Amino acid sequence: MAEVTAYRDANFAGPFARWGVGSWRGASIRGKRDALSSYNEDLDDEISSIRVGAGTVVAVYGDHSEGIGGGSRVLIGPQSVANLAHIGMGDKISLVRVFAFRIHDSITTTDKTIQLFSGYNYGGSRRSMGRGDYNSARLASSEVSLMRSTGGPFNVRSAKIAEGFLAVFFTDDNFSDTGDALLFAGPSNIPDLARFGFIDRLRSMRVLIVDEMAGPGVAISPVDPRDARHRAGYAQTYMPTSGGRVRTYSASAPAASAVAAPSAVAAPSVAPAPSATRNIKTVLVIILVVLLVMCGMITHICHICHMNPSASTRNLANRKTTRTQAPMA
Repeated sequence: MAEVTAYRDANFAGPFARWGVGSWRGASIRGKRDALSSYNEDLDDEISSIRVGAGTVVAVYGDHSEGIGGGSRVLIGPQSVANLAHIGMGDKISLVRVFAFRIHDSITTTDKTIQLFSGYNYGGSRRSMGRGDYNSARLASSEVSLMRSTGGPFNVRSAKIAEGFLAVFFTDDNFSDTGDALLFAGPSNIPDLARFGFIDRLRSMRVLIVDEMAGPGVAISPVDPRDARHRAGYAQTYMPTSGGRVRTYSASAPAASAVAAPSAVAAPSVAPAPSATRNIKTVLVIILVVLLVMCGMITHICHICHMNPSASTRNLANRKTTRTQAPMA
């Protein structure tokens, strides 16, 4: 079960918010003073400490959009940070994204689920890799062979992440949480990492498998209705594929809801989840079948009554016939 608990004060004190899988930003980052109170404490730009549960990965950003301009960190649980100022994120978190990943997996996969490109729009040289941890030494090895300048970061300008996988990009080697990092969930296509301020800055990365059975967690604070559907200067579109929807980050103009204040943004209509849609369809089919059966039964009964009148109806008809045929006195 994915779970993140964030606190207003250092050392896990003060009002807190507890989140499961989801996304929160701006005014929706709210906490409460104790387990019995409601979520009415504003924690936007106020979080000072955080706990991340096992099997949970959380990305926190200093801006309302996903990018490293205002600072960004990705914490992989189990992990606790008693003072976020020590990693450069004290009292500045305005966007939180939480995912669950598989800690133990009996299925060994050799699939190359992440593709990195040295050019924009998936051009240049391409390197593919699967689940695992990749520090600078491994990225430079013959296994991956990413290009880079001498001693510098690797040349990565676009990427593709397969469905069911998470890719964490670190600007520091050995997955350090003191440097900026980005988290992408598949299926995602990112034709231009410059939109996130991440051109040629990769020094290490982790590839995780999403735990789709983890559920949303418990005692969750209200979810930001916008989720990650819009971001300033970087609208998100979807492209249909055989495996579902692919998240493609396109360089389109900012949507109005992306730049407006969070409190002024109206929640967009959200389509039902696939499982809910299937349940609704099943119920409608059952109702239709019942109605058809009832119509058939009513038609059959009416047919029987027409072909075989009841005894009382026949007796009444006989009496009328007898009176009509009786001789006159």
